[in-house]
Amino acid sequence: MERRLTFVAVLLVFACTKEETQLGLHSQETLTAAWTGESEDGVRVVVEHTFRAPGPEKKYFSEQDLLIKAFGLEKSDSLVRLHLVGAGSALQGSGSLQSSSGQIFDALNQPPRGLSPRARNLWIGLAQGGGESTAAQTRRTFLFKTNRPEISADLLWSRGEMQVNLKGRLWDGKGRLEYLTPALNEKDG
Repeated sequence: MERRLTFVAVLLVFACTKEETQLGLHSQETLTAAWTGESEDGVRVVVEHTFRAPGPEKKYFSEQDLLIKAFGLEKSDSLVRLHLVGAGSALQGSGSLQSSSGQIFDALNQPPRGLSPRARNLWIGLAQGGGESTAAQTRRTFLFKTNRPEISADLLWSRGEMQVNLKGRLWDGKGRLEYLTPALNEKDG
């Protein structure tokens, strides 16, 4: 069941980003915003927006549009993805997320009642920490929602006693991949 959910999640991401990938081949690489930081014990934290359709015309459905509709969230809500990268035992639970300006992000923990079975499985697979493992590192991903689509300040992620300040940055697809897969890069280097 978990493999099927992972497959559906990967398929959804590819389906929603296909047009952007094709456009990127013919033009400059698109830079995206992210907020990154690392805890004292080596857990890397990344926050990024879910993919949104470019431009005001919205000719294409975006990942964000599809998830908000499937999960029955408000159209005014915005979703961000939180990645935790580190030793598997250090990645339990989504923690909490807020901006330095006081903006609070709500973790999508338990699925609401009334979701269809398909949407419920999608919620569990995407919002509640679906993960990938390499020999030395694990990555878990959680979804958070906010009613403000733009994030203009630094972020603070916390869980229990652990707190990580996240600084804003712009990166391309290669920089993102390198940051999210440190164990593979250390072996290659």
